[in-house]
Amino acid sequence: MTTIRTASLTALLLLSACTTEVTVNNRDSGGGGGGGGSTDTGTSSDTGAGAGPDYQVDATVSGGSAPGSFTGSTETAVEGQNTASVLQGGVIVNLASADGTIISFRVDTNSSQLPGTVAITGAPPEGTWLTATGATGIRESSGGGIRIGQCPNTAGTTISGSFENVALNNVTTQSPDGTLSGTFRATVVTSDGSANCAAPVEADTGTADTGGGGGSCAANPEVCTGPCCPYLEPYGTCLSGCIFAGNPFDPAAIAACASSCKDDSGITGDAACNGPWIALEQCDAANGCSQLEETAACNADNNCDPTELCLLDNCCAQTIAVFN
Repeated sequence: MTTIRTASLTALLLLSACTTEVTVNNRDSGGGGGGGGSTDTGTSSDTGAGAGPDYQVDATVSGGSAPGSFTGSTETAVEGQNTASVLQGGVIVNLASADGTIISFRVDTNSSQLPGTVAITGAPPEGTWLTATGATGIRESSGGGIRIGQCPNTAGTTISGSFENVALNNVTTQSPDGTLSGTFRATVVTSDGSANCAAPVEADTGTADTGGGGGSCAANPEVCTGPCCPYLEPYGTCLSGCIFAGNPFDPAAIAACASSCKDDSGITGDAACNGPWIALEQCDAANGCSQLEETAACNADNNCDPTELCLLDNCCAQTIAVFN
């Protein structure tokens, strides 16, 4: 595999954290107290989906014969309309929008792992798939992915996630019929505990040296050989452009620009990169790595960057999954 030199991990994550924080603050300033509701910014840890309704969908179909929005929320589980379950390695969710459209999907974890994005590769009832059934007929998925941000194995767990550019086909005409994107929440009603979930990553205490952290993590983010390598330069360029090309003191403009960087650079469209990338962002946020102040502490490799040391200590596996 070709080895390439990339922008520093710290620069990318600090830029990403900056723009994510701007988006959250800009959204909250209008209503206050909204919690983690329907907008999953990829910054929550695997311990829960945050505050919000038990069942919620906020999605949009662009293009096709019937473009439009599908939104709805409720606290009540209704079989076939608002429910979630785990059975034989599959996470099965039904969500109803206000106009009566039912979005149903299954995420197959038998060959994938949660939290993360799973590529759509199947059709009902097998594999990973999605259907949207409403007044305009039935549309089935033919590509894209579905992200789930938490392990759903325990009944009562509320999971959150997103529809990642799900290509739809019209069942009647057997032709392409739009692309679905958006977010969702669902509370697991029944579970046999069979979803394939990543084990919690133990914090690396750095006892292999006394230099200040990151001692035993084999990650090397400066020399990239992992699944996200082709996208790092365009992603970093996009984020930098959003911050510095316009008015750096206009959070709304920065957020609007940065919201498309993952899509524009190709990260979102590549499930092999997008899933590990989201997991690293979540771990970064859970440990506050991107918020750390400069410090004089260094490790044995003379790395004095507090964000990188924090990530190497607390997010070693996630860092390796993205960069190496």
